[in-house]
Amino acid sequence: MTSWVEALKHYNQIYHQQQQQSDEFAERRRQEKKEQEVLRELRKIYRRKAEERRKKKKEKQQQNGEEKTTNGTIASSERKQAASSSNSSASSSSSSSSSSSTAPDAPACSAGIPRFYIKRSTSPPPPEDALDNSNGMPPAPSLATQLRREARTRYLESRAEQLLDDRELAMLWETIQLHSVDTHTTTGQVVRAGDKSGGGSGNGSSSSPTSVFEIEKRLDYDSFLLISQSLPYAKAVRYFKASTFLSFPQDQHGRISSRALWRYLTRKIQLTRLRISLACYDDLGYGYLREQDLENYVYDQLGSLPPLLSLERDFYPYYVFTAVRKFIFFLDPHRRGKLRIKHVVESSIMAEFDSLRYPHGHNMGATGGMGMGGLGMGGLGLMGSGGLLGGLGGGGLGGGLSSGMMMLGSASKKGLGGASWFSAQHTQDVYAIYLGLDTNQNGMLSKSEFAAYNGGNLTNIFIEGLFATYRMYPSASSSSSSSSNGNGEGSGEEGEDGTEDSTSSINSTSSSSNTNSQQQQQQNELEMDYKTFLDFVLAMEYKATPASIGYFFKILDMKHQGYLDTFTLNYWFRAVSDKMVQLGHEPVDVADVVANEIFDMVCPRDPGRITLQDLIASRCGHTVISILIDVNGFWKYDNRESLMHTDDDDN
Repeated sequence: MTSWVEALKHYNQIYHQQQQQSDEFAERRRQEKKEQEVLRELRKIYRRKAEERRKKKKEKQQQNGEEKTTNGTIASSERKQAASSSNSSASSSSSSSSSSSTAPDAPACSAGIPRFYIKRSTSPPPPEDALDNSNGMPPAPSLATQLRREARTRYLESRAEQLLDDRELAMLWETIQLHSVDTHTTTGQVVRAGDKSGGGSGNGSSSSPTSVFEIEKRLDYDSFLLISQSLPYAKAVRYFKASTFLSFPQDQHGRISSRALWRYLTRKIQLTRLRISLACYDDLGYGYLREQDLENYVYDQLGSLPPLLSLERDFYPYYVFTAVRKFIFFLDPHRRGKLRIKHVVESSIMAEFDSLRYPHGHNMGATGGMGMGGLGMGGLGLMGSGGLLGGLGGGGLGGGLSSGMMMLGSASKKGLGGASWFSAQHTQDVYAIYLGLDTNQNGMLSKSEFAAYNGGNLTNIFIEGLFATYRMYPSASSSSSSSSNGNGEGSGEEGEDGTEDSTSSINSTSSSSNTNSQQQQQQNELEMDYKTFLDFVLAMEYKATPASIGYFFKILDMKHQGYLDTFTLNYWFRAVSDKMVQLGHEPVDVADVVANEIFDMVCPRDPGRITLQDLIASRCGHTVISILIDVNGFWKYDNRESLMHTDDDDN
């Protein structure tokens, strides 16, 4: 009985709780409905007020428009009245004067709101070497250009002042030597004669290995900080950091090599000075150098490079073209017309060119060879708009070749592979080759003249592809031939009776037509200038580099499909095979060379298709190119084993 009563109580309690929860839920629903109704009313009020404000604004704009129209009508009527009165006064004055001339009416200008700003253009400013069509002189730089130049010059000067000069570098070297500690490092072992022991060899002497030690100067972090205190703080803080010390390998005592630290400091200062020096030639200030800017830089450096002091000044422009072309060929393969200064400084090409400052290889002068006075702060306008090189950068070298030929008549004929590209001897050899190929001495190379390059080992179809792929220029003799053609037409002989002889007329007409056809063919033929020739020479000398492989691949891909298939390879190599037969060699199986050797060497990802990436990744792209374009290159490849034995015998 008791359990039943307790269960009933418990049930009633649960029922009351549920009833209370339902009442609370209903109350919340009523409150939410009231709030929603209030929000709807507020939205209605807001919309009504917004509509009223919109109407008032529209009415106000209409009223302002009517006032402007009224004012404009009044102003236009006043201007018309003023113009009519001025015309009437001018007509009265002209009628009263004795002369019949009348003065033109001055245009009426309406007052407008002055503009106090100029929208900045997002495109880079045009180059300032463009000539003004009016007088043929470069236009005067604008105020903004002068301000930008002055700001860049002051910035570069401030950066140059933060570098260590020659005197401070000498003091730094002495301070490093003073705070360094001599340590002994093992460099190897040698065998020295020992004491006589009566056995072993015939002399009774024995030998034992002995370690060889080298004295090396090292310094710890405390000495590193003491060295930095000996320099001005503004200059020392850039080089003597904790991160700099930790970047060097340390021994068991936490010391670094003094020699390695000195090399790091001198190299960093040298590269920073080079970066500042190149930035002086960046007229636009975007961190890039155009080809003309780089030519001006190389030209200004010729007087400070000891190996180039023997060059004659007449040869300076041609040396500049030859040197700058290597930068353009390797650092600007897409020919965008600009080189990033950072890439130029970091490139091995600039290191090769800068090595001419130190012909004996010592690095101590690396920091002093380009002193603070040699930074070329005037380089922003040093050569003007082209300077000395502006007139020689076109399609051909023009009349300068005649003087250059006399100067280089006794140039060396040795091979080009042994010397640096920037050496005086190498540039003279390249230029002498160009002059030797230019048989008609017009400053350009035709296809027939270029065919004699490298002993005539290049195939004719490759030369045709080269001239069709890269930029060539009209023949320099086309203008003279066209002028002579115009003067020679219609020259016939007349008889005694004043009539023209028909036979001579026919003969002269036929001969003139043949001459005209030959001259027209010469005019249509494009020829190679010196810069294009330099690109080809660079591609031949550095044939294993990706830039050179891409240079030749653009020619070999005659169908512009992005790969070389079997048909394309057969097309190029068949010309090599035919030329070898003409030279007296045995015929070559074209299909066997293409299918079994070229594809096996390259191992392309897609069988039957060789892409540019496949040639570069195979590390034998230069060999494939030599096989396809050069008879001598294929002969060397075909006889590579015998040539290797010959080299071994010579050694």
